Amino acid sequence: MSHGEQSAIQREDVEVLLHEYDTLRNEVLSRASARLELLGLLSIAATLFGVSGFSEHWRWAYVVGIALLILIGLWFYFGWSMKRCAIRLRQIEGEVNTAIGRTVLRWESDLPQKGLSSLIR
Repeated sequence: MSHGEQSAIQREDVEVLLHEYDTLRNEVLSRASARLELLGLLSIAATLFGVSGFSEHWRWAYVVGIALLILIGLWFYFGWSMKRCAIRLRQIEGEVNTAIGRTVLRWESDLPQKGLSSLIR
């Protein structure tokens, strides 16, 4: 295989990786947006839960409490799936940077991976 053929194959590999990178970045942004929407719904549910009380409308409070638990579960699920995407994004950044021979992708790799940021994403 000649050097030109290897270069063409490497270029195709980088293009495929960049396409996957774009798809995963869009997925992360979509899930981050969904988490913000969930935060709004969670706020509304918590307000309804606090206002409803447990006297006459105990069934209503029960339904709102279950909704709160479901929304919290979805929050953590979206965070878990975002973390999975972020791990793959870091791998792709490393592969592309290695293939090109210099650092061109670094967004996900430069983000802190522990501490408070791990609770957010």
